[in-house]
Amino acid sequence: MPFPYEKFSRSPLEIKELSEKSKLLAKFFQKNRRVIDSQTNYDKKIIGDRNFTAFYALARVGKYTFSDYAVCFRDNTEWCAAVSSPIRTPWGCIRQPLFQNHAVSITQGSDGKFITKEEAHYICAIFNSSYAKNFIENSSDSRTYKIKPPLNVPKFNTTKKEHIGLSDLSITAHKKALNGLSFANEINAINNILLTNNINNSNNQ
Repeated sequence: MPFPYEKFSRSPLEIKELSEKSKLLAKFFQKNRRVIDSQTNYDKKIIGDRNFTAFYALARVGKYTFSDYAVCFRDNTEWCAAVSSPIRTPWGCIRQPLFQNHAVSITQGSDGKFITKEEAHYICAIFNSSYAKNFIENSSDSRTYKIKPPLNVPKFNTTKKEHIGLSDLSITAHKKALNGLSFANEINAINNILLTNNINNSNNQ
């Protein structure tokens, strides 16, 4: 999708600057303004009253959009999570996929700092544990999960071997999934670490 933003900007490039940087994209937006203006009032409400005039602004764009790593999870149907990282596009650029409908993402800790690869996989491991899955699916309507899951995720600590262990297991599970292999053993190991170390009774992240 077109993404007329500079890194870390919550506001899109104005049409004059966009015309200088990407003339064809600016023309595309202007040619299709009627379609763009027909977006739902809900999207317009999310975008809000920001200090710009660009009619092609996108909903759900902020500093959090520009992290290299994200823990993404569905907000309905079957509960599951994954770690997203930058990919090479068909046109040769390295870009981080963005999330819009029915995929929620976590890119920052409570301190506002972007999460690292290891931290992302640590969070993902907890989200994918059988305990988290059972709690979410049995305490929610499967048609809509909370975008802020009521799960206890202690602050990631690189000095704790159980935290590193959870992260490593998630990384291994992702590699297996990419190769079409089962990662049930990794989920069982994640469950054992959580149970043995009583991680769910620690402070929230």
